[in-house]
Amino acid sequence: MNASDFSFRTPALALLLCSLLTGCLVGPNFERPQTATPDVFNRTQTAQAASRAVESEFSPQWWTLFNDPILDSLENQLSDANLDVAAASARLRQSRAEQRIAGAEEYPTLNGAASYDRERGSPNGILSLLGVTPTGSQTQSASGSAPLGVAPLPGAKGSPAYDLYQFGFDASWELDFWGRARRGVEAASALSDASYEDRNAILLSARAELARDYIQLRDTQALLQIAKQNLEIARDATKLTQTRVHEGVTTELDVANAMAQAESIESLIPTLESRSETTINAIGVLLAKEPGALKQMLAEPRDVPALPDQVPIGVPSELVQRRPDIRKAEAQLHAATATIGMAKADFYPRISLNGSAGFQSLQLSNLADWASG
Repeated sequence: MNASDFSFRTPALALLLCSLLTGCLVGPNFERPQTATPDVFNRTQTAQAASRAVESEFSPQWWTLFNDPILDSLENQLSDANLDVAAASARLRQSRAEQRIAGAEEYPTLNGAASYDRERGSPNGILSLLGVTPTGSQTQSASGSAPLGVAPLPGAKGSPAYDLYQFGFDASWELDFWGRARRGVEAASALSDASYEDRNAILLSARAELARDYIQLRDTQALLQIAKQNLEIARDATKLTQTRVHEGVTTELDVANAMAQAESIESLIPTLESRSETTINAIGVLLAKEPGALKQMLAEPRDVPALPDQVPIGVPSELVQRRPDIRKAEAQLHAATATIGMAKADFYPRISLNGSAGFQSLQLSNLADWASG
């Protein structure tokens, strides 16, 4: 081979080596499903509607449309206090840790070990295979300083004890020819995305439930106030009817009817008070509060949050990308697709580069010397 052939083949060999180390990816590549979306939302809008949906940019903080400071404060506490969201956050951290573990398979594995032993050979053990009778005593040192090292022959008292220092390491790297490790990282990343979207779905559901409970609480408190006002009116009407009976204008039947109407209204008040307290506790559960913890904050009646004049709902083409449950299903599909590549890669041979090195010495002072390798 002349110099020109060598200069030509060297880049080719380097290119071939790089391609072998890089390898290829077996299995199908993930393709996001394409869905057809309408140009506009199909909705029925009446002239009497208090709120109108508009196709404009959707705000993630949609509850601010109600312009209620207490509701805003409760929603801001939810992401850090809700136990379901906390559990979903823990699962998200777990999936991200598993993603890092999967990524470690693309790199070499390195193991190290060190040991110290105090040993002594038995004259009735392996040393007896030398065929030397245990007569006399061995004066050779067990420190490794003598030319022959540790006494190889058993003496009257056996081989002298000696120290043995060792340390070393071994490395292994599986060449990812078929993309098994890379598909594993791809699957783990997709599962991490699915956990993230699962947390978003739980958070969105908890926020919606909190807003619904809060509006229901204010509506119940408004009904309770109306019931109390009606009770006062019914009691006044009963007194007026009793006065009319005393004057001979009406009969006792009208008094009985008035009293029955007042008692009917009065019977509604405990039900509404119980519903109000139950709703306050339901909001407390969402915020991981003990029963009655929010009573001071929410017991005072306030107006029911007014509906906004316009509700931005985004555009149809963004609806699929905005729903966390759909994004979660898409990420799970991505992970399943990558797992197919991992399964196909197992049909091919695995090639690994392995190496090990160590040092051994009878004295700690020269353990790191090259001669101890």
